[in-house]
Amino acid sequence: MMKSQIDNEVIKLSEERQKLYEKYLENNLKNKKTKTLKFGLFSFSAVGIKSKQESYDLLFESVKYADQNGFSSIWTPERHFDKFGGLYPNPAVIAASIAAITDNINIRTGSTVLPIHNPLETAESWSMVDNISNGRIGLGVAPGWHPSDFVYSPSTYVNRREVLFERLETLEGLWSGNRLKITGVNNTTENLKIYPEPIQKELPIWITSSNNIKTWERAGELGKNVLTALLGQQTIEELANNIKAYKSKLLEYGHDDNKEITVMIHTYLGRSNEVVKTEIRDSFIKYLKVHMEQYRHELLGKEIKVDTLGFSDHDEDSLAIFAFERYFNDRTLLGSKEKCLPLLEELRGIGVTEIASLIDFGMPNNKVLDSLEILNELKQEVNNEF
Repeated sequence: MMKSQIDNEVIKLSEERQKLYEKYLENNLKNKKTKTLKFGLFSFSAVGIKSKQESYDLLFESVKYADQNGFSSIWTPERHFDKFGGLYPNPAVIAASIAAITDNINIRTGSTVLPIHNPLETAESWSMVDNISNGRIGLGVAPGWHPSDFVYSPSTYVNRREVLFERLETLEGLWSGNRLKITGVNNTTENLKIYPEPIQKELPIWITSSNNIKTWERAGELGKNVLTALLGQQTIEELANNIKAYKSKLLEYGHDDNKEITVMIHTYLGRSNEVVKTEIRDSFIKYLKVHMEQYRHELLGKEIKVDTLGFSDHDEDSLAIFAFERYFNDRTLLGSKEKCLPLLEELRGIGVTEIASLIDFGMPNNKVLDSLEILNELKQEVNNEF
């Protein structure tokens, strides 16, 4: 039953992808777009899919390549006490390391979990990184969801969404030079200002949202950028509706609509779809299994519309294979440039301004760096930079 379901879904997705490319050739090649689509990199590696040193080496080597070839940004997450993303428990530390070896690329978090942090500490740390980078940092901020992250602040877990926006307001005030009155030792009142003062007068902020339209609308009300992902929780149609609601709120609250909408997408490019699929299959499935441990296979099953009730170990392996086929054929930059072009044009057409390519899902470092060469070609082709 499970294998038959996978086979049928794979055939359907392959046919849909071919139709998209044919539509792209028919409609888009004749009318070149003029709006630039930015390309950044995203690191969200899992512990154990390769050695820790290899993972950090890939981050630094890929960032240096991106810095020298006109990529817009590098994003790193915040995750505590979990294999998935566990290489990045302190995004300020890794950002300072990146700042020291780059000159141009913007350095961002995807995402800082503000409800577990004192906004004073966050403002102070990131102001220092802003100085080290000469004004190149930006923060994706999120309410968080993983209980392990909240061992630092258990009391804020229940109301984490409200706490996020309260602390964001405090953080931005400190960044702009405001002092914060707090109670210090022996109940004394401290009136504190952060040092060093940041380079950037205004801290670039991305509100992280998946398919929660209320979060999109709140970001629009505040006039902030948005960081999202093209995963099972959000189809392109849903993303388009979310962007429409977001832009409506931007205008309603008096903000210009020239904000960044950044979409994280799994990325590995080659000259042939068949070769890419063969190369990445084992690594990506291993990566997905760690992903499933984090979210529980029931949630992943819901995302890709598979009933996981009563799954055996063999069925869970089949689910990972099913997920791989889904990711490869639908809503990823996995394969050839020709396969990926229609998706990029579709995203640009609904208002996406930046692609954040997640590249560190376990492939050998030299292969990923080779893939970046083709991604750079794709970036140039999409934006007519030749």
